[in-house]
Amino acid sequence: MNRKTIHICLFFLFVVLGCWRKESIHHIPQDQSKQFILFLSSNLYRDESYSVQANPFLVFAMHPDGRSLQDLSCCWKDDFVFHAWISQEKGFIVLRQKETNNLYLTQPPFEDKLLLGIFSPLPKDFSSSSDGKYLFFIHPFEKTLIQKNIASQTKMSVLDPGSCSRPQCSPNHKWVCFFKDRLDQKDLYVYSIAQKKKYRLAENVQAASWGPKSKLVFDSQGKIYQVSLVSLSKRVPQKLGLGIFAKISPNGKYLAFLQENEGGTDLVVQTHEEGEEVYRFSSRQYKWQPRMTPDVISWSPGSHEIIFIAEELGEEELDGQWSFQLSKSHALIKVNLENEVHFFLRTEYRESIFALSWLRNNPW
Repeated sequence: MNRKTIHICLFFLFVVLGCWRKESIHHIPQDQSKQFILFLSSNLYRDESYSVQANPFLVFAMHPDGRSLQDLSCCWKDDFVFHAWISQEKGFIVLRQKETNNLYLTQPPFEDKLLLGIFSPLPKDFSSSSDGKYLFFIHPFEKTLIQKNIASQTKMSVLDPGSCSRPQCSPNHKWVCFFKDRLDQKDLYVYSIAQKKKYRLAENVQAASWGPKSKLVFDSQGKIYQVSLVSLSKRVPQKLGLGIFAKISPNGKYLAFLQENEGGTDLVVQTHEEGEEVYRFSSRQYKWQPRMTPDVISWSPGSHEIIFIAEELGEEELDGQWSFQLSKSHALIKVNLENEVHFFLRTEYRESIFALSWLRNNPW
């Protein structure tokens, strides 16, 4: 092999290595370099009477790999207290001013605050559209569903449903789902903003969540159902499996949910259309289980990772005739579906984590 041939071979080798390096740089850092995790937490303690109490709610932010943890509550805790967690897409929260009792809407980095007024909707009665343009809440006195344009600060009553709770706007801003109390159960309704009509979808529903293309998933009596609201004529729920608190991935390909077993509760991920299981976080194997709350799961914007709130399974204790599981610690666990591994991002003793969001753009 002569010198010219060697130079040509080396040239092509450097080109290939350079392309591979560019592809690696493009694939790894850019996906999560500007993303961050936002979560709501409170420390538990026992007072003088040994009753369990909770300190004020704190909001933390960190990188998806667990680095750069920041307590964001210092931005407002002298003048405001936390009131409501709203959006997994935009990180909206509601604060109450200590001096005036006014409610304010804000989001990271929590510098600008939009005045909402003096009223007291329950924390679960707030939501926002996924594009962050509209705020929805149930007026506590009038019992009406209010839509507020965040930019123009104009508001309108879109529905007078009576006693209802937990409104959620669909990603295309055409539907709002909400719950109505009936006897000792909750029925799930949807409201068409264009048609100004409401429809009852199911009864005895525990939780509901929107996915892409106006697909709504909900659980009733331990079973997960889905209904597609592309047209008004197709509102027949389709059974997807056994579980609760289901969340569709942003790309619509996967479904994550909680499923009970004999030793606790597992996190299960399956393909959305085929129902094929692709991952299971076993509570019996790892001695940790997902926390039983509707905001337990948050998908990454790229749909290949999940972060969820977990609690450590404690030993069984007897209290008279009742037995129960004590939880020792809480954690945030991230699951990578591509290589089917999980990581503990944060583990705290007696720190309760209530809600979380995986946000796309870091404002700092």
